[in-house]
Amino acid sequence: MPKGIEILQWTLSATSTTHLPGQAGGLLLQINFEGTYTMAGRTSPLQGTATFTASRHAGTYGWLGFFIPDESTDGDGLLPTLSGTGTTEMLTPTRWRTRGTVLYPTGKRCLTEGEYDLETRLWQGKDFGLL
Repeated sequence: MPKGIEILQWTLSATSTTHLPGQAGGLLLQINFEGTYTMAGRTSPLQGTATFTASRHAGTYGWLGFFIPDESTDGDGLLPTLSGTGTTEMLTPTRWRTRGTVLYPTGKRCLTEGEYDLETRLWQGKDFGLL
């Protein structure tokens, strides 16, 4: 478990997957997700795309997405974006653990941890503020 205070929980469903050639004969998976995040008892929409390096046991991922805050804008009329990177670890042939960092629009970087289930196409996890 990451060191820090839990700041939100998220649940995302895969809506589509694109397979691309990676380095050295590898495979890149670009997966579009949509779902929700819950923070301070409020649930709001969250969408984005994760790019995974497909590997038998471990790999990396990147994330780019946006969320709808309670006020529906970050002050300038633009949707707030989230970006992040991390690692994947195969728990079973159909479940991956993800761990990484997320950069929030405020400039704050948080730890994130989750699990992606390939059978249900659900990616669920939590973000933690650094102590």
